[in-house]
Amino acid sequence: MRLAQIKYFIKIAELSSISKAAKELYVSQPALTKQMNLLEEEMGVKLMLRLNTGIVLTKAGEKMYKDCVRIVAGLEDTLEEVKKIGRELPPKITIGCFEGATIEDFMPELYAYLEENLGVREIELLRNVGKKNHEDLENDKIDMLIDLRLSPDEKLKKGYKSKVISHRTGAFIYSDKSKLAKKRSLKVDDFKKEKLMVMDPAYNKYFGKASLDTISKVLGIKPEIVFVENFMTLMTNIRYGKGYAIMSKIVADDDETLKAFPLPKEFGADVICVWKEDKKIINDIMKNYKEEDSLISS
Repeated sequence: MRLAQIKYFIKIAELSSISKAAKELYVSQPALTKQMNLLEEEMGVKLMLRLNTGIVLTKAGEKMYKDCVRIVAGLEDTLEEVKKIGRELPPKITIGCFEGATIEDFMPELYAYLEENLGVREIELLRNVGKKNHEDLENDKIDMLIDLRLSPDEKLKKGYKSKVISHRTGAFIYSDKSKLAKKRSLKVDDFKKEKLMVMDPAYNKYFGKASLDTISKVLGIKPEIVFVENFMTLMTNIRYGKGYAIMSKIVADDDETLKAFPLPKEFGADVICVWKEDKKIINDIMKNYKEEDSLISS
């Protein structure tokens, strides 16, 4: 049974005439008659009687007509909703993401979700320092921001929403060229005499502030601090054995030249997606993506 046959049948039933239905459907009468014969053969029951006065539905035909009208109406509503969603979905979603050595622990899954389930035709990924990403989100240059939540108590600005999409274990990251790599058994105190590479808070207040807080308040050590403007400079120093940084353990897992000194569980960071709550499309997109774990707006 084809949709066209169902629509043909409905029109014939409404007009009680194959000839009149053929004219309105712009189909030849013989062709329409053939389609109705095929429909009845497939159903295995007589749906209509051809009388001199016109077409009369059988009891089976009356049941068929009522159900077909309901089905077609529902289908048309569904098609209209699908078209509406298609019109609302942006041709491209722009994502701003924090600078970092790797994003493979969360980005492939997010990409697949956007492409396969929501019909997003293009995804643009921009990787910048935290300050630039937050400015772009505020100025609507990006649709959503992927950032690190460094504290469970961290609050969002009013008018924004977020969702946790991954969690990372914190670690001291250093190179196999570093003096630290030559020691058999490392302790936290071993990092006191080494340089701590920190993103300058003026460029990235989130990474920089978190590193300093972890070192001074929590771990109780006071190494020499070296501020750098960007992630590339930070990684270059580390790779040449000139210091260490506080990052995700996954950075060393994916690079044979780097080593990790894992920190206690509470020093990890949640990877979060942040967007403006007035963006209905992004709200709909993220509603069903993993478990909701939003930050508190303030």
